[in-house]
Amino acid sequence: PSFDFDNTERCNPAELLEELKRFAQSQARQYPSHGHILVMMGDDFRYIHAQRGFSCLDQIIDMSEVRSADSGVSVRYSTPGEYFAAIRPHLDTASLRLHQDDFYPYQDKPYEQYWSGVLATRADLKWLIRDTEQIVQHVEALLAVMRIKDNTSKVSRNWEPLEQQLEECRKQVAIGYHHDAITGTCAAVAAADYKLRLRRAARQALGVGRAALLLLHEPLAEAKGDAYNTAAQYELGEDADNLAREYVVALGNNSSIAVTNAAALVPQDAVVRVQLGSLDSEIVDSATSQVVPADVVGSVGKQPVVEFLARSVPGLGLRSYSVRSGGRVKDKAATQVATAQLRKGDAHVDLRIVGGRIRVSIGTKAVVWHSLRQYFANPLVQSSGAYVMHSFMLMYMVVFIVFGCALVLGLGVSAVVHFSGVAWVRHVLVPQLSSGKPAWWSSPASVTAGSLSGMAFTYYVAQIADIEMLTAWTVGNGLVGLRLAAPVFLSAYAVAGALRWPARRCVLYVYSVAAGVVLTLFWAPTWQSRPIAPVNRLFTIRSGSVCDTAQIHLGTALVTYRLCADQPGLLQVTTTAAPARDREVVAQYELDQPGWAGASCSFDIYNGVDLVRRQYSRWTPVPGNYYPAVSHVSLANRPLALHLRQATGATCIRKNTLEVMVRRDMSANDYRGLIAPIHDVVPVAVTHFIDVSGGPNVLATNNLVNTPPLAFALPVKGPDTLSLMRSPLKNARLVGIQVADSSVHAPAAGGDSGALSVLARVQVLPGSQALNIPPGNLISPAKKAFAVDGGDWAMAPLSTRNRTERYVDRLQ
Repeated sequence: PSFDFDNTERCNPAELLEELKRFAQSQARQYPSHGHILVMMGDDFRYIHAQRGFSCLDQIIDMSEVRSADSGVSVRYSTPGEYFAAIRPHLDTASLRLHQDDFYPYQDKPYEQYWSGVLATRADLKWLIRDTEQIVQHVEALLAVMRIKDNTSKVSRNWEPLEQQLEECRKQVAIGYHHDAITGTCAAVAAADYKLRLRRAARQALGVGRAALLLLHEPLAEAKGDAYNTAAQYELGEDADNLAREYVVALGNNSSIAVTNAAALVPQDAVVRVQLGSLDSEIVDSATSQVVPADVVGSVGKQPVVEFLARSVPGLGLRSYSVRSGGRVKDKAATQVATAQLRKGDAHVDLRIVGGRIRVSIGTKAVVWHSLRQYFANPLVQSSGAYVMHSFMLMYMVVFIVFGCALVLGLGVSAVVHFSGVAWVRHVLVPQLSSGKPAWWSSPASVTAGSLSGMAFTYYVAQIADIEMLTAWTVGNGLVGLRLAAPVFLSAYAVAGALRWPARRCVLYVYSVAAGVVLTLFWAPTWQSRPIAPVNRLFTIRSGSVCDTAQIHLGTALVTYRLCADQPGLLQVTTTAAPARDREVVAQYELDQPGWAGASCSFDIYNGVDLVRRQYSRWTPVPGNYYPAVSHVSLANRPLALHLRQATGATCIRKNTLEVMVRRDMSANDYRGLIAPIHDVVPVAVTHFIDVSGGPNVLATNNLVNTPPLAFALPVKGPDTLSLMRSPLKNARLVGIQVADSSVHAPAAGGDSGALSVLARVQVLPGSQALNIPPGNLISPAKKAFAVDGGDWAMAPLSTRNRTERYVDRLQ
């Protein structure tokens, strides 16, 4: 159990200490060798009155020290690390199992009570957490870059206030890591508060980034202007004000744009959206004085929104652009076609609708079939909620029971009418022929017919029958049940009578039908969801010099395909899904490459540290096969990978097919903590990048997708280009970077007083060899560079980082 001391205004230390003593003594009997008892503190909705709770606990601890000699119990604050250090000498460590994975699939009750719903609940909040985290980490690196670039007294004087502001942003991101935030299992009012905090933190961090870029100017320029994350998803159904503030960089009176790539270790291209004052403008690369490609993609009021391509933005650096009058930005015209062709350089993608799915032909490399599907939730039959996802197999089973009863009744009446009713009763459990041979041995036609009937009925119920009718049937609407059961009864009676089936063959047929239903439910899991059909069979396409886009409506969802010049090897697929009550919306990507032998489906998920191999279990329901996918999922040993813009759930539903959660909207309650339904009224945008390149660089590509550049509008011209990288590191990820006077770290760093010490944490991507980086060769102006490992150093408060730093020369 857990103990908390803030849920009552009255604190009786003696009484509470006695309660702790009784608990400890009961637990000590189970651990007689060491007598150390770990008592967990807190729970959901605790620490509301934290000061009162800790004050009461302090009194209990003080009293326990006084009475420890008499009571035999000593109470103190501790940590899991201290607890395990204390009991380690008493453990037989050789007999302990080492678990290095998560605990999915997780279910707390039988049957099909898997906590897979949390993987997609409140998908918009999951994106906002990722977006704010990216901005804060990027600005932290940008601050370090600018300080290293010019270590003058002016920069140092203005550095500390910016660090303090960024520290506040880190704390807001840490609040967003709360388990009810990242899982989306918070109340609506709490979700709104999380979003408000994260948006404020993102804007404040971007303001810190603007100020850092202006530190090098004399006199010190004011940090006015706009900024945004180039990965921001503007297909969110937001209003124009939010579009201007969150998803484009508005120039205003500024004329310079700085595109920063401070969080990456390699150069990368970026598509940047800018709100201009007029179309009679052109965007110029400050380093080359060349006009860069740009296209009109929308407007905010009367001001056009333009996309331009920022090429080769240096790692740990930036590239500047300016806007000048003259020229004219091209406006992309929209056309409707049956087959959409997207072209960017050597990359080309063809899209067309075939049988309700989108056939995506990616050059000569591969064909991927893309579709949206949905699982239906019956709120009155084992309902799904914020935590639990159901495949609604049990709802179907209720339908099958009614079907089975009507079938048995029809066959039974036929047997009684045409044959001896006694024979029917005698062969109900073990049907046999008069010769004694089993019926399934001598009557394969009955087995075949029953199995096919079970499969056909399962397909009809799962894919064809009206879902509202099924819902009414399963909640006890007798008229609907009678209307559906009557045809089954009459068909069974007529067929059995016409074929002159004896009782034993009727019973065998019923058994075969049941077997066909059960096998189909487990061996055809895709039948448990239904495809979302296109509204029409035409794509709306816009071709430009920067990006080609194609849009199509699948049901109430808008799907946008984008092929852009910054990442021509990736096809961006953004699904903007509108609310749909009691629906689990998922996206399927099937690789069209026949000839893959094997009965199982394996897939790999990148959890941010390791690449973990998963396998679909045929005898586990669909929700039990979903696993957390942080940023990447791919078919095992096959060239199909998805790079994800926000955390979600993923599985390999059948051979060559990845299924990824998009959004969920539930009117029921699963009573796991949040006693409220999940219903978000704002459309949610979920973005996946299709990658069919395969090979060892897939995770490096995923790293760049999730390390997007930032764009800043500045009142003064910044440096044309800037980079602190001596040489790119393609298979490594910058987790965090910190700059300090070397006198602070001089003993370990070997630095001289007055110089700067750069502390960098670099993670080698899975499958890559360890990197040997001589000190000083990572970041050029610094005398020393070190890796810092252990703990979540990147987003931890500075006080925590200073306790967990360790200097190493070999990164692995």
